[in-house]
Amino acid sequence: MILRISLILIYIFLSIKISFADDTPIIVIAPSKIDQSYSTVGTSVTSLSNKEIEENGKFFLGEVLNDNLPGMNYFRSGGYGTVSGIQLRGLPKRYSTVYIDGVKMSDPSSSDNSFYFSNIITSSIDKVEVLRGSNSSIYGSGAIGGVINI
Repeated sequence: MILRISLILIYIFLSIKISFADDTPIIVIAPSKIDQSYSTVGTSVTSLSNKEIEENGKFFLGEVLNDNLPGMNYFRSGGYGTVSGIQLRGLPKRYSTVYIDGVKMSDPSSSDNSFYFSNIITSSIDKVEVLRGSNSSIYGSGAIGGVINI
């Protein structure tokens, strides 16, 4: 009798846990800088989770993004540790803005908006969101090509 009751309780506990697993919506922080679901953003958004980044097998973030994102070009001027950058939607690197934990990553003393991806390793990243399209202008004139939230 005790075995039967314990099996029923285990079944009830597991069925409740499984029923809530599919209800979690995917949330992105774009383009209006508030949490939204993919269906309400209205523009091209690509999100890469930590699992997807690790499965790629690349060491640097720029190489992972180059392999997984349409409309993005990652370039390096030499070997590892040299100047590198990205281009979104075919625009020069100064038109793409990068945010890490909500902080804009560019040199404020420079007129160039570029960010060098050569120093970002994939093991330190939880999630990457790339916003392309007209809504990226909310982030400023330097984000016409797109915005990358890390």
